[in-house]
Amino acid sequence: MSLFNKKISSLLVFIILFVSIPLSSQAAGATPEITNIVTYVAANASNVTVRVKLNFKATEVIAAIGNKKVNLTDRYYYWEGTLDIQDLPHMLTKLSVTASNHERLFYASKDTVFLIDTAPYIGIRSPFPYKFLSKSVLANVYTIDDLTPASMKIYLRSYYFGEPDILASSPDGTIKREVSLGGAIKNQELVFESTDGKKVTKTYFPVYIDPSHRLVREHSVPGRVLDFDETRILFVNKNKVYVKYIKTGVTKPITVDAVIKDGKLTPKGCLLEDQNGVVYDHVNGNNDPLSNIPFSSIVTKGNFALFYQPVWSNRLYTLRNLLTQQNQTFKLSTNVIDFGTVGDVVYKNGNYNVPDNVYKVQDGMTTVFGSPERKIMPFDMIYDGKSIAYYTHDFKEDMNYLYLYSGSGEPELVFSQIDHFKMEAHRTFEYNNGWLAYFVGGWEIAIRNPQGEVKIMYLSPDHNYSGAEIISLSEDGQVLFVVNGKLYTASFDQPVSSAVSYHLNKPKFFGSELYGALGDAVVKVLPGSSSVYRTVYRDRGGIQGTDQLIVKYSGDIKPGPGYEQIQLSSEYGDDESVQFSKEIRGNELFIQLKNKMQDASKYKLILPGDALTDPNNRILEAYDRTWEDITGIVKPFYTPLEVSVTNSQSFPIDQANVSLTELRSQTGLIYNFSTDAKGKFSTKILKPGIYLLTVSAPGYLPQTKQIKFDGSLLKIKYDLNPEEVPNAAPYWDSKAKLAVSNIGYEQAQIAWPTAIDEKPVTSYRIKYSGQASAVTVAGDVYSLMLKNLKEGTSYSVQVEALDERGQWSAPLYTEFVTPQRGVQLNLAENGIYEKSEGIKVQLSAVGAPARVASYEAVLQWNPEELSLKLETIRSMPGFGDVIVEQIESGKVKLRATGSGLGDKVQLAELSFSAKRAGQYILSLMESSGYSEPSDITYSSSSSMSTSVRVVDADFDRSGVVDIMDVALLSSALRGFSTTLEMFDMNVDGLITIEDMDYVVEHMNEQEAGQ
Repeated sequence: MSLFNKKISSLLVFIILFVSIPLSSQAAGATPEITNIVTYVAANASNVTVRVKLNFKATEVIAAIGNKKVNLTDRYYYWEGTLDIQDLPHMLTKLSVTASNHERLFYASKDTVFLIDTAPYIGIRSPFPYKFLSKSVLANVYTIDDLTPASMKIYLRSYYFGEPDILASSPDGTIKREVSLGGAIKNQELVFESTDGKKVTKTYFPVYIDPSHRLVREHSVPGRVLDFDETRILFVNKNKVYVKYIKTGVTKPITVDAVIKDGKLTPKGCLLEDQNGVVYDHVNGNNDPLSNIPFSSIVTKGNFALFYQPVWSNRLYTLRNLLTQQNQTFKLSTNVIDFGTVGDVVYKNGNYNVPDNVYKVQDGMTTVFGSPERKIMPFDMIYDGKSIAYYTHDFKEDMNYLYLYSGSGEPELVFSQIDHFKMEAHRTFEYNNGWLAYFVGGWEIAIRNPQGEVKIMYLSPDHNYSGAEIISLSEDGQVLFVVNGKLYTASFDQPVSSAVSYHLNKPKFFGSELYGALGDAVVKVLPGSSSVYRTVYRDRGGIQGTDQLIVKYSGDIKPGPGYEQIQLSSEYGDDESVQFSKEIRGNELFIQLKNKMQDASKYKLILPGDALTDPNNRILEAYDRTWEDITGIVKPFYTPLEVSVTNSQSFPIDQANVSLTELRSQTGLIYNFSTDAKGKFSTKILKPGIYLLTVSAPGYLPQTKQIKFDGSLLKIKYDLNPEEVPNAAPYWDSKAKLAVSNIGYEQAQIAWPTAIDEKPVTSYRIKYSGQASAVTVAGDVYSLMLKNLKEGTSYSVQVEALDERGQWSAPLYTEFVTPQRGVQLNLAENGIYEKSEGIKVQLSAVGAPARVASYEAVLQWNPEELSLKLETIRSMPGFGDVIVEQIESGKVKLRATGSGLGDKVQLAELSFSAKRAGQYILSLMESSGYSEPSDITYSSSSSMSTSVRVVDADFDRSGVVDIMDVALLSSALRGFSTTLEMFDMNVDGLITIEDMDYVVEHMNEQEAGQ
């Protein structure tokens, strides 16, 4: 691993050298003496601190590493200084220290080396964080270490005691293959761990694991999906929020100064919740905070959102128009409230046992929706825009009732039962478009169509009602519910529970199709099957001697995509009974074994979820089903075998091949097995005899042992030696990179380090885009000027090394973009402006040099945030008056003619005013440019946006910066404010005395002006 990678934690290494150096006399008859130089070398990821002690008075002490030098500072007892070493390629580094007096009559010097052993670096090319995974993950990871080889292992983070189950391991620190997740089904952290025997590095990746066969990835994003609809995906990546437009694939960022943890899409933007629980309504670049709103309480329908705030014993409900950002509030003493997609709110106020009307509010008008009798007043309800489904309770009879009510006439009683459980809207009953789904007792769900017909769906015996909840109901009567943490679907036409997923996020119906989010993916849920699993039983031979297994389903079945992946295994490695044929007859799958099962043996049948389908080609099960059983009571003769495979450093070798061949066998059968991530394999062998046991692994020399199997436990260990790789090609140091400098409009300088090889490097070959043939330079040349480039163009460059054996190295690769002549937008050096002073920007023409005869520039901004003061537009020397064309609100075109020459010609100055403090965007649009006297035109090929930050020292909004504003900032400095961002005047992320200086300076300037 590279020593100086910035990600590596610092390490202090002390090298103390006691050196007696005789002083060379520069004065006649004098021989000054020096007792020793003591050097303390402190090193971290990017620098080395050098301390030197002397026994004589010196006026100058210099420390040097190669061509890097530093003059040390006299600390009275020692001299000290710091050297930057992050670009040095080697761990063993020469350090030179020279000390001299001011008259330069004598000096002392010493060379030494320092050594730093850093923790391994883990490089991960695949997977990415927040990945949705099913049964395996494509791992492409490597390690870099400085002194010794570093190993690598991958596992899922365990929050329990004990060692985690290792998924994959590698002694050389490289894993590049598909890695099984071992049947995991939950959101977890994938851990990559590397060690060099002394230090350990760990990298944690959150992943979303669900091997359900009913989940199909529809769309992916580079991050974690927060929400989605039919046209957009809202996601977060590295604390930044983005929207991806599904049809075009375009991704746009959302600017918000907060770390976002959750979000919901709205018709014109989104609702975002930050890590502190603050909710923002983001529309057109503005973030409107919604005070004290629990994000979990927000329900959106159509163009409206309904949420509440606890207010003493009541709730203050707010209906927000997501198009206009206008609010309407309701203060209620109960939570019996719902609303429709057009903003019509239906609620019942007052206590449960107090008669009152059910009211409807729409467009600010309150009317009576209906007046049910007192004994059937709603306790909880759902409104679908036409009618309400509501639950009530008769305390005298201890009965629950479920009604449908359209607002006129008598409510229709749908269901009643003794109070076994509390009914609750959106949990135990759901209503949508005339369809109604509700729990009946503890083991059944009823689905009622708009015509009043009811079908009962019986939950399977492994369901436990205590963990059951209805999640959603589609407009055509499909119900989504959860039992014991697992999601299921059912419908009126198909009233059987069909498993979907263990943790599908944001499930929602688009018409009749169900979608959800998992990690980086939006997934589509395949329709559920009409046939469900019933049982597996054995036939022919009873308890002993079984040679047939029968799998039974509730309805007819057909072969599915995973039909050929059905597996039958035994605890015995040479058990031939696991060979079988299969046949489907109606609703049964017959597994016919080649031989009868062994007595007193464990057998496992694995049925992939997609192995079978119903007659409509719908896969039968979301998850693979495993059936295990033990036959008989008399154990057969067998030999236990345990194999352990490691390298010469005793590190386990994952996926090593273990081959078992019986000698003197007429069939010549060979049994092949693989070691696990711990380098181990174990089985039981039924047939005694002499076997050849061969172990092999890529990169290692195979080993073979002759073993006798006689019933005794065999524990065999293999230590494999690596293969020799002769005549290796040149390679680059792990920190080597191709550097680009002096980038101009038509040229750029590239430089590269020396390639490493056991034979001399004879030449380097350089290839770059736009060049038909490669450029070759001698092996002692390490830089090249690329010429005849095009301005405003992206270039890719690679360098390869050739040795005297004719072997080429892997390429070093980089990219760069040449600048483009044209018009650019210039801001203040730090892009920060005081609100009272406005935002001053300049237009410039850039070239080499620029010869400007005329220019045209189009600027755009958000007029709700910024205003352009047209009267302040000022032409720069050499140009006539600026002609301003107002294209639309927030967009103008500027034109002028004149004469200017230089690398950067000032064209015009503009002033904007901000309505409030905040972060804003100014854009110089595509095609803005200038013309030379020769009519050559240089224009921008794309828009250029730049961010400005406006601060306001007038904290109390009094119109002036005064002593009250100083007092408010002082309070913030002492930690008495929770809105610290407004006080950060220099935008460094901290509230410090520098911000106080800024405010006091503005207060003094205002007082002086008065």
